Amino acid sequence: MSLDDYHAVCAKADEVNGWIGKAMDLALVTGADRDTISGLGRRQNIVGDYLEFQRGKTGVWIAIPLSLELVAAGLVLRDVLKNTSGVASQFIVHHVRNFGKAPAGSQVWVDTISKAFTTAYKLTELQQANAPTFHEIRSLAKRLYKAQGNVDTMQLLGHQDEKTGKLYEDPRGSEAIRVTVTPLDPNKRQVNTK
Repeated sequence: MSLDDYHAVCAKADEVNGWIGKAMDLALVTGADRDTISGLGRRQNIVGDYLEFQRGKTGVWIAIPLSLELVAAGLVLRDVLKNTSGVASQFIVHHVRNFGKAPAGSQVWVDTISKAFTTAYKLTELQQANAPTFHEIRSLAKRLYKAQGNVDTMQLLGHQDEKTGKLYEDPRGSEAIRVTVTPLDPNKRQVNTK
């Protein structure tokens, strides 16, 4: 998933549900997975000037400063965490109106996040074959922060080894891999004269 694709899906989010755009922004600025996004609460996870949570898959505790900024996307964590829905809730991402048996303000479950993202993606004019999942936002976050250069992406994503970190750097065909070329030392340049 590229940043342009992300913006295209975000543009359709409100047509699907009032909370999916917030879930996407929160996933992008924090690099968190859908399980974490679903369970984040205002009181228990915002501690001082940090958003703190434990990744369910690895058990790693992460504390992200609320001042964290993802420049390329124009997102600051503190701003993303604000409740702009007009609905009182203990959850950061919550239903903004009654949804089936889930009342407004209640937690949005993991599968509901995935389905809403997929629905928003299908409303775009993006290629439908091999459509990305909500989880691909983590990979995009990793790549954007790596390009930004001031965030330890292994810590942010809770990766315990470099192999996993490298996996998330792979754009999976959504954008070209940019070749980095370091200028040669002119003293070491050899020209074949044959």
